[in-house]
Amino acid sequence: MKNTKIKILLVVLALSFTYLNGCESNDNPQNPIFNPPSVGKKVLFEFFTNSGCIPCIPAHAYLDQINSLGGVTTNDTNIIILSFHTTNPYNQDSLYRANVTQNNARISYYEIFFNPQGRINGAESGQFSTSEWTAKFNSELSQPVSLSIGIDKTFDPVADTGTISAYLLPLSALAATDNVLHVIISESNIQYITAPNGIKEFDDVMRYMVTGSDGQAVTLAQGQTTTVNVPFTIENTWNPDECYITIFVQSVSTKQVYGVERIKVK
Repeated sequence: MKNTKIKILLVVLALSFTYLNGCESNDNPQNPIFNPPSVGKKVLFEFFTNSGCIPCIPAHAYLDQINSLGGVTTNDTNIIILSFHTTNPYNQDSLYRANVTQNNARISYYEIFFNPQGRINGAESGQFSTSEWTAKFNSELSQPVSLSIGIDKTFDPVADTGTISAYLLPLSALAATDNVLHVIISESNIQYITAPNGIKEFDDVMRYMVTGSDGQAVTLAQGQTTTVNVPFTIENTWNPDECYITIFVQSVSTKQVYGVERIKVK
């Protein structure tokens, strides 16, 4: 009888230990998430638009098809979109006014004078045309990968803060040396009921350039991995479930984007 009681006590203690160790506090950051370097070429498309721009409507519809993996390009999955809002023609665009300084910085950098307009890995996309934009996307997707990027992320959903780690590995010698790392938070499914052009929902909207408008200088060598850690904060007016972090390396002078990767905040 005594041995039976001891066995029961040991079982209870073991179950209690398992329960206590199985509980997690929501106050602690989540475990890091690592995305291995891309196998295929990924392409960054920086889209310049405005909530009052009527010609932008078909361009938005076109990009929506890419986001929904509609088979627009040879690999829609590898197209990463960032949208920057301008003042043309509607200078009260609330998505522009939410971050005037950094929207203006990107507009100035690319010398954007009209909408819709875009940059494909830093190169001009030309005026909107489904056939021309698709051809340029496919051409860029077919190019070899010159810079492999891995992402490691932690995020505390209580504090809405985290750290993004970028692992940058040049697979070939990069043509320029004035390279910078951009880390940008974007948000999708933003409701904009009063948009003058009638678009009620905007995706991939630049919310904040974490490494600043000019990016963070990085020195990269072929075959060597460089790690950069960048802390970030999600503002309480953004929906973290709809936020993404895009990281890319770009030459300041030539504007060429050597590599891009993206990960969800949550």
